Amino acid sequence: MNRVLTILPNNDFDDVTTVTKHLLPSNILLSDVTRNDSINGSARVTEGDFDLDTKYYDAKLHFTFVPIVEDTTQKFSDQLLRYNLNCLEQNAVILVYKNDFSLLRNFAEYLIGIGANFDTCLVVSTSNYISDTVRTWCIDNGYEWIGEDESLHSDDRNTLGVERVIEALSCTMWPHMTKKDPNAKKPTTPQQEKKKEEIDLNELGDDDGEDDLEQLFAAMMKLRNEGHNMDHDQRKKEAAILATKLFGMMGEDDDE
Repeated sequence: MNRVLTILPNNDFDDVTTVTKHLLPSNILLSDVTRNDSINGSARVTEGDFDLDTKYYDAKLHFTFVPIVEDTTQKFSDQLLRYNLNCLEQNAVILVYKNDFSLLRNFAEYLIGIGANFDTCLVVSTSNYISDTVRTWCIDNGYEWIGEDESLHSDDRNTLGVERVIEALSCTMWPHMTKKDPNAKKPTTPQQEKKKEEIDLNELGDDDGEDDLEQLFAAMMKLRNEGHNMDHDQRKKEAAILATKLFGMMGEDDDE
């Protein structure tokens, strides 16, 4: 199972659905689950599954939405124990905030301290608020900040908000994903059939793209299986290179 840990300050959001609309399409199915821990009792947490469907692969993502509080008497580790949650088993992390990022920053630094290693790290603001301090922290710690206001991003990008979150998740090397057959026939609309007829058939014989995809997936699986032999920075660098290549291939397809 591909696991996405989503952390939010308890005092910022009364309802998880107000958070999900900033992260995922409305078709995600949410449910409240009671998790039991033999020492700390039980606690309810919201979970949901999302089917990620890209041109090259399918993957099912399992989201766990965890509210945290600022409490000097209850450490972050104790809060997670209440949910019977192991952060080291998560594949991606999303920090969601409205105005004050300090609590999430402290929690993220706790994750770094315990050696949690994620393939994708995102910070999402539901209010489009970002300070220079938050921006610098995200850059220094390998998190991508995502908002819905283009003017707040320091780089030129074509996607924002939910669309960018899905884009980032689509470029993640998930441990459990099903590669699609590039030769499989897909249902087409009459408009697509007409457009297909207009294409020069001589241009359809190039298999370089498929070969590149095979090599990319092989490299992704090798990093997945052997990445534990690398140090954190090297593994992160290799993952970024492969993600960039996958994103580039997907971008080329969109242009077509």
